[in-house]
Amino acid sequence: MPGDNRVAANPLAWTHAQIGFINVFGTAAGTTFLVGFFRHIGFSELHIAIYGSFMGVAGLFSIFGSWIAQKTGHYRRTVLALYVLAILFLLGGVYMGAFGGGIGAMPVLVICLVALYLFFLYMAPSVLLAWLHGIVGNGGWEKFFSTRMIIGDSAVLATSLAVGACLGAAPKTGSFLSVFTGAALVGMLSVYATGRMPKPSVAEKYPEIRVYLRIITESIRKREIRWLVIIAFLRAFAYGLIMPFQPLFLLEILKLDYSAISYLICLGTVFAIAFYKVWAYLQKRIGNASSLKWTLLLPVIEPFLWAVAKPGAPLTVYLAFALFGLAGVGGMINAGHWPCYVSVMMQFSDERQKPVNVSLYFLAYGIATIVSPQVGGLILSHFNAAPLYFGAGAVMIDGFMVIFIITGLLLIGAMAYAMTGTGRRGANQNA
Repeated sequence: MPGDNRVAANPLAWTHAQIGFINVFGTAAGTTFLVGFFRHIGFSELHIAIYGSFMGVAGLFSIFGSWIAQKTGHYRRTVLALYVLAILFLLGGVYMGAFGGGIGAMPVLVICLVALYLFFLYMAPSVLLAWLHGIVGNGGWEKFFSTRMIIGDSAVLATSLAVGACLGAAPKTGSFLSVFTGAALVGMLSVYATGRMPKPSVAEKYPEIRVYLRIITESIRKREIRWLVIIAFLRAFAYGLIMPFQPLFLLEILKLDYSAISYLICLGTVFAIAFYKVWAYLQKRIGNASSLKWTLLLPVIEPFLWAVAKPGAPLTVYLAFALFGLAGVGGMINAGHWPCYVSVMMQFSDERQKPVNVSLYFLAYGIATIVSPQVGGLILSHFNAAPLYFGAGAVMIDGFMVIFIITGLLLIGAMAYAMTGTGRRGANQNA
């Protein structure tokens, strides 16, 4: 195919450049700083909960990214189109929020534009992972993926520091616009790197939706795939309760500024980078499925660390970030979850099922997080308005403490299901 030889001598060089650039974009335009921007322009907890639910809807849309790739027969064109559209809708949403104050429906318009940004952004990863697995194959996957994650999280580290310095303690609208505009420009560099990646065509085209749906049905009927999808759903529902509200907890309860939050994100990212290779070693040593189970067992303590954090003494939150990152992403422990999960999923997938099966993760995530942020928002509003007091007022249980505790209990449930479930056959044998 014309243009397919436009790659570096190292065929993986552009794949590594791509993750670096897209993680700069995703960090600067991620939930932490978007929620801060929403709060800055006057959004309520309800608006933020709706945004969180649209993250779930975007997860549902992720499955269409794989279908578009299968229909067109082209990974590269699909990912390029999705990234460009995501960048444009992000810019539309934040500039509407900054300059649309006189429009009565401004919050609705902003949320709709940002939702479209999420829809297109979330459709890309399942296509991209299937494309990458086709480039690398099973043999070198763990090593490649851990290296890719290190590069990506190094970008997160640098971006968090830069954004924190830009926003500071009392950011103005112009500061937020500078961050998001810069993110969009770097996102376009990711588009360029994506266009240089090798092997852009899918293994086999499936232009008809009924054929694609049949592949999805076949995948879900497999016991191992169903086990993985249920794990993804339970974990996503648990983290979905707190995900949109963790930035509010840091800003408004612990009284941290954006610089301090960026340092926390960096702390989790440093520990993640340090432990990616450890998890890759464990995958080789004890198998992918067993490693995955450990990534579900250890994080059950994370929400309880958040629950006991107090203003002026955020030590437990620092510990939580070091071990587990933010909302289940990053840190020493959660650094292993995504690589282990993808490796197990790929081992249970033939060539035509790879994009479909990876998108099932995002589908489960989407279904769970359509509902869970709304539940979290209702709990937060209720208990913040009428907190519970125990011990003659010595102990107060507010909405944040309640949702953190519920999240911890749900993670225990996800861990229990994973430990008693399947996933042993094949996934503990690294091809």
